[in-house]
Amino acid sequence: MSGSSGAARVASVGRRGLLVLRSGREEPAVPSGSLMRGTRPVVGDRVLLRESHGRLIVEEVLPRGPCLSRTLRGGAKKILAANVDRVMIVVSVAAPPFRRAVIDRIAAAAEWQRLRTCVVLNKMDLAGDAGVPEAELRQYELAGYPVSRISCLTGDGLEGLLSLVRGSTVVMAGHSGVGKTSLAKRLAPGLDLRVAAVSERSGRGRQTTTAARLVPLAKQTFLVDTPGFRVFSVGHIPGEELDACFPEMRPFLGACRFRDCLHLSEPECAVKDAVGRGVIPLARYEAYVTMMSDTGDETGEG
Repeated sequence: MSGSSGAARVASVGRRGLLVLRSGREEPAVPSGSLMRGTRPVVGDRVLLRESHGRLIVEEVLPRGPCLSRTLRGGAKKILAANVDRVMIVVSVAAPPFRRAVIDRIAAAAEWQRLRTCVVLNKMDLAGDAGVPEAELRQYELAGYPVSRISCLTGDGLEGLLSLVRGSTVVMAGHSGVGKTSLAKRLAPGLDLRVAAVSERSGRGRQTTTAARLVPLAKQTFLVDTPGFRVFSVGHIPGEELDACFPEMRPFLGACRFRDCLHLSEPECAVKDAVGRGVIPLARYEAYVTMMSDTGDETGEG
């Protein structure tokens, strides 16, 4: 027997099929043969289903809204999650140490899709030993990115963070070991996810999340837990559009001497002038310059 089974969202994608989310429940499904020759489903997609002989078949991927993507080695673009409202960049005070380069790169990828972005500083319980990078965090707050200081160990700051993201689909991104999976478990109690310790030798996190997963929270809120990475490349963003991915630069775009100014070595550049006057933080401008040389290879680790 075959018949229509309505719409759902893709919760995870694996080699043997995928899980779809309907009415708050995960159910296994397989893509139709015609679908595999076209648009392949990714986490967060809205899809149409039909039932055939007791199996759910994904017949169609509905038009996608904003996606968070990164560039893989070799230049291919990988969509981490589709139909996203907000990006949550997760970093940690220590274990692994705070790295601002990952914030700059993920924020640029989010801005390119006009996604709201927030920064989450986890492991505040370790702040006494490591210190809090308040000067760096202030730069992101001035750029318009809310910063939440939390501890998944103690629960401090979690209620305020949930209030910030409530009612939206939020994708978490960050290095391995910063606590994304711990945060997902805190926000979705009972979630069956493994958490691994950070390597004492390298100071890097061990990979526990191997594939992105869409998790339903309360009140129409969805959280996408993504695998950690060593580098987040933005080679898929055209170089001539990268400046608009930095909110601090936008007020000065169009004021340079040359209409096609890339704000690198060109004379009479309004952006470089703003950097020299301290209006645009030097560290943010340096992040822009580094990303302009990003060709899609895995370079620029924070």
